[in-house]
Amino acid sequence: METRNKQNIVLIVIVLIIVSVFSISNYIKQQKVYILSGETEKGTIESNNENNAIGQPDTGKIMVHVEGEIANPGVYELDKDSRVFNAIEAAGGLSKDADKKCINLAKKIVDEEYIYIPNKNEKDIEFPYRENLLIPTGTIENTNLININRANIMELKELSGIGDVLAGRIIEYRNEKGGFKSIEELKNVSGIGDKKFDEIKDRITID
Repeated sequence: METRNKQNIVLIVIVLIIVSVFSISNYIKQQKVYILSGETEKGTIESNNENNAIGQPDTGKIMVHVEGEIANPGVYELDKDSRVFNAIEAAGGLSKDADKKCINLAKKIVDEEYIYIPNKNEKDIEFPYRENLLIPTGTIENTNLININRANIMELKELSGIGDVLAGRIIEYRNEKGGFKSIEELKNVSGIGDKKFDEIKDRITID
């Protein structure tokens, strides 16, 4: 009797073990296990970087607006290292009435630039967006003088000690006052004292 009880116990234990193994096996099969190796992770990161790069491509191009005495005024796409002469070529070249003496063909241009090509008879006309022009229309012909009533930012920066900030203040002042009445009035611009004025007075004019 005792022997039979032991056999029954052993049999029950075996059955329990079989059932446990079967249950564990089924559980594992139902689970979705993902293993991300170092190589796979690297590939995923590189793929994401490539996708981001595709989303924001660097085309190496710029857009410029060319107007005035030009064959075909309009907006043109150029290489980012282009200069004024490249923009003129893209627009079909200068017209016969273009004031060639007032154009700085070697000037480097940037994205969203506005380039105005003046007419020979437009010397004293106030052009729109003059502050953004890349051509030295404010420079007095046959001299090295800069007309502070007409010069754009790029021209004003040719003066000793005048950077973007001071050039902007000069343009802001003359717009508010309706122009400079004398070169000495330039000292009324914040940041331009007697010393700086003495350094540039021989290079400026209001005529």
